[in-house]
Amino acid sequence: MATKTSFAQSNSQLSLQDAEERLLGEFLQPAGYKGLYGFHKYWGKKPAECVSFLIESLSKEGDLIVDPFIGHGTIAREALARGRRIIGGDLNPAAIAITRLLVKPPAARALQDALNEIEKKTRIEIEDSYQTSGGIASHFLWDDEMLLEVWSKGSSRQLDKGPATDDDAADALSWNSYHAQLLRPLALFNNGRINTRSNFSWPDLFCGRAIRNIELLYSAILEYPTEIRNALLCILTSSVGQMSKMVFAISNRGGNTKGPKTEVGSWVIGYWRPKLHFEINAWNCFSNKAGKLIKSLNSRGLSRHEYVTDASQIDEVVQKRQSCAVVNSDAVQLLSGLGDDTVDLIVTDPPHGDRIPYLELSEMWNAILGQSAVFESELVVSDAKNRNKNEVAYEYGLGKILSLMCDKIKSEGLIAIMFNASIEESWSALASFDTRLNFAGAFPMAYSSGSVVQDNRAGSLKHDYVLIYTKGSNSHHMPFLESIPGWTCKLPSPQI
Repeated sequence: MATKTSFAQSNSQLSLQDAEERLLGEFLQPAGYKGLYGFHKYWGKKPAECVSFLIESLSKEGDLIVDPFIGHGTIAREALARGRRIIGGDLNPAAIAITRLLVKPPAARALQDALNEIEKKTRIEIEDSYQTSGGIASHFLWDDEMLLEVWSKGSSRQLDKGPATDDDAADALSWNSYHAQLLRPLALFNNGRINTRSNFSWPDLFCGRAIRNIELLYSAILEYPTEIRNALLCILTSSVGQMSKMVFAISNRGGNTKGPKTEVGSWVIGYWRPKLHFEINAWNCFSNKAGKLIKSLNSRGLSRHEYVTDASQIDEVVQKRQSCAVVNSDAVQLLSGLGDDTVDLIVTDPPHGDRIPYLELSEMWNAILGQSAVFESELVVSDAKNRNKNEVAYEYGLGKILSLMCDKIKSEGLIAIMFNASIEESWSALASFDTRLNFAGAFPMAYSSGSVVQDNRAGSLKHDYVLIYTKGSNSHHMPFLESIPGWTCKLPSPQI
């Protein structure tokens, strides 16, 4: 019997070691975004493999994890999948909508039924607006205000491409008198970094035909109950960029020598409106994203979790009566609402200085969600001068949040911050001035796989870092963390 017990223990230890090595391997080389994680283009999201490694390594089942910058929601979903409790908040309403979709996705059948109904109500009217002499157009190639080509789906998989006729051009331009009637006005700033002006309106970013068709979809979506409506709005926000004037036309990619060739690009980041751009059939954009979400929902092992939405009720999670809270709140408000010494682990990915102005870039999405962001409370360095979001304010704000984090974690708790900034002042904010908080060290984390917002400016990092803080002299996890490749006890800087 003793021999069998010894063998079982040995076998269990080997299995545990194998699991740890697998997790570390996935952390070092994440596969990229798949399923729900690949559905929405939320800025700066991190690979699930990296997030799951941190949760598995730094906490245990039943632990309370907090993320005051929940963003894309990856941390919330990965924490719940591993039996942890999670309290997540974000100032960005778009982030909250996406996180709630990840935490409690609708049943695939229910969402498909809703999509079928929306198709019956809107598709014919939308496609009628794209009717040309060659059939229903899928793409229009514009050179500023001049319509050059019309593309439509032929009998084969290939697109039929031809020059626009005078009638095509006249019909397309006739929609320019349409202005948004249901969507709230955009609230943007003068920001050359992302090419915005404070007077930008929907017609600056979308042709009238696209605005009308977005509103047709929007109106149909609002008829559904909360859970289905949230999923449908996420589909619309994830697809709306491809309906805009900001879709680049790519010419002669790879040095094509067989004559001019134009390919369809995508809306990437910012509000650039290229002279040569595409207008894409809005129904096709919406239905393509809907198909990707449905496919994700049909995946095996997709779990659903109830969540608290009211900040006043997050104690339900602290007291283990609920497993999840997802609240629209800034980091200071969220952390201030928690009791001291109650949190086992804080894992978070705060805004990295001036790298991504989240609320400004999400403004189209929030307008479609019918939400307004509290720009004044955003922790960010913005090139929009009248926002007064400079390096000094950022350093002070992040320092205050770090101090609050220290209040909330238990004496043996940990804080893991994913970070990467291109300016020294942003790193200075992480050199904690709170004497109770100890910077234990950092290790490199693979950059968001396939991210188009990786900063290539001089002096920027080529990957993220995970920064580890402890309360006092806690060193329980240090031997394991110190074995991670690239571990350093020095605070990183843009020069690394």
